[in-house]
Amino acid sequence: VALGLGGVAFGAAWLLHLSKQDTQRLINTMKLTSTDSIPDVAKKLHLTPGDKPSKFVEIYGTTNCNDPVSYVGGGDKRRAVAHLEETFKKSRTLRYDQKTRKWRTLHTTEKMHETFQQNASLCVDDLAAARWRERVAELEEHIRVKREEMNSFSSMLSRSKRGQELDAWIDELELLKDCNTSMKVDGSSFEIRDLLVPSRTKFTPFTQVNVNVNVNTPAPGGVAPPDRTEVDGYETRESVVPIGRRVYCLGRLTLDKDKNTLTLDRAPNKPFVLQYGTEEEVIQSHEATIFWKGLGSYGLVAIGTACFLSAGNHYMRSKGNGGGDME
Repeated sequence: VALGLGGVAFGAAWLLHLSKQDTQRLINTMKLTSTDSIPDVAKKLHLTPGDKPSKFVEIYGTTNCNDPVSYVGGGDKRRAVAHLEETFKKSRTLRYDQKTRKWRTLHTTEKMHETFQQNASLCVDDLAAARWRERVAELEEHIRVKREEMNSFSSMLSRSKRGQELDAWIDELELLKDCNTSMKVDGSSFEIRDLLVPSRTKFTPFTQVNVNVNVNTPAPGGVAPPDRTEVDGYETRESVVPIGRRVYCLGRLTLDKDKNTLTLDRAPNKPFVLQYGTEEEVIQSHEATIFWKGLGSYGLVAIGTACFLSAGNHYMRSKGNGGGDME
């Protein structure tokens, strides 16, 4: 038995060590990969031969969705990439303990059902996407005003100067409209529920006729009475994948030239990260994971060593006593 437990402990320690190495390689990759913007990568991929060129990238962005989910939160109608609503039943069970001859109260929470909503794939907008959209709106307004001014001037010289400005604005507007500032995230590369954050919790008491039990009164005749369960109420928990939340992305970005769309996914033998926060915050969370994995592996090695020593001591004692089976 001791040998078996020791082997299991050393095996688990080795698996933790391998997992720790994988996490360290991920951190090294994050530190060595330079940060790109979605428009810059898109321009490079447009110049790369092939219908679907790709590049391993590190990108900061904000969560978005082409068809967000609508839900009511805090009395207001809000939008999110995804929405999860879970309902739990909270109960109290009175159980008689024959050893102490007293009643004990056990609180239980049982999940009743859930509703998950997501209309479209998660998208990540470049951090500069908002400024891009503002500049597009600004240029469209400038162009409209300039065209009205040109119609009111009869002088060819005035019309020519304003025409040059107008052409420059139109060129810039076309360039910005053709620029990719958003990418879709492949749903098979990550679990959308990993991005859920708590949004709201509501408790609704359950109206019922309660049976009062004197917990200090022993059961008559020494026979334990049956459990008595009362429902306290129902708790609703809401979680969302919010729109506009900053995320750190590490993965393969592919450009479909026919559709002019960008997709981030998990490349073979390459790490993939989609996590809230900055690179520094993501690295810190992984470094904390490395610490606990290392601590766990050391503890398992100590347990395995103790088991092997115990098995050895038992074997030596059995041999000294004239033989016997080792545990």
